[in-house]
Amino acid sequence: MKTKNYFVLFSILLVYIFMNFGSQTVAQTQRNPVLEECTGTWCQWCPCGHDIMEEIKAAMPNAIMIGYHGPANGSDPYSFFPGNQILSLMGYTGYPTAVIDRTGPPISRGSWPGAMNQRFNIPATVGITIDKSFNSVTRELDATVNVSALEDLTGEYKMTMILLEDGLLHSQTGNGSCPGGGNDYVHNHVVRAIINGATGEELNGGNPWNTGEIISKDIQYVVPAEIIPDSSHLVVIVNKVQGGFSSSEIQQAEEWTLVSPDYVATISSTSEDIIGENSATAEFRTVVRSDGILDDSYYVDITMDAPIGWSGEYTSANGTFPFEHQDLISVPAG
Repeated sequence: MKTKNYFVLFSILLVYIFMNFGSQTVAQTQRNPVLEECTGTWCQWCPCGHDIMEEIKAAMPNAIMIGYHGPANGSDPYSFFPGNQILSLMGYTGYPTAVIDRTGPPISRGSWPGAMNQRFNIPATVGITIDKSFNSVTRELDATVNVSALEDLTGEYKMTMILLEDGLLHSQTGNGSCPGGGNDYVHNHVVRAIINGATGEELNGGNPWNTGEIISKDIQYVVPAEIIPDSSHLVVIVNKVQGGFSSSEIQQAEEWTLVSPDYVATISSTSEDIIGENSATAEFRTVVRSDGILDDSYYVDITMDAPIGWSGEYTSANGTFPFEHQDLISVPAG
């Protein structure tokens, strides 16, 4: 899907960092709070949960929504996904309930917005990037996930990759307060597979994880034939193992489309070169213009070629981020 011409403005900030006593400074990354919901096509109150998730997403575009359909291997056709033991590991009993950033047991839907807002303001402790390719013929996903420590970390950390699918049509039970729908009811954020297992994959093995250290994991996966790649997303979660499973706090999460777009945006800058003291702040404004006729979204990665000791950050409509953060910007038609 392509977009109509539209301009998105970024402010790129390069700041010189004075290095004292050999210390290293690494910028914090904006947290992408994660809501992990248990839901079911049979559940009469779940449409209200779906509505709240969409409201949160509209107010907090970088929030990540995950819908586990359950109970595992039950009447819900989406409850048979690989890794569905996560439903019992999380301790879900009532539907719909959700775990927020794995900071405690499942909570009722009325508490979701407040809990997500609280997590939004807590900086992430790791940064996550991905190098991936998807072969549409063989349906093979080949990915390398890179996780960098943004501060000195102790304890055991794990990484989980989840495959989501949007736009699934299936009947949904509801009631007078939470209307459901027939076979045209649209289910989004549906978990189709936990690719590397419900409990995730070891990152540091409990060893000290120093600031700036990058741990990489390779993943290969064949997407099942019944899943539509163009409607699918990948989510990577990094959590710290502690207490119960639902209390193993998420340090950061990122979300990407499974299929990368086959077109690029046009990027240009009208800012002049800046010459000044090395302790000064240099600010550049860059315009990203998409070419097309429909709404779309773009992932933004910014790198810097600068002397040692310089750091950078950029500002989009979603907030201010260090260069190692990948942002998702929405470009509406019109």
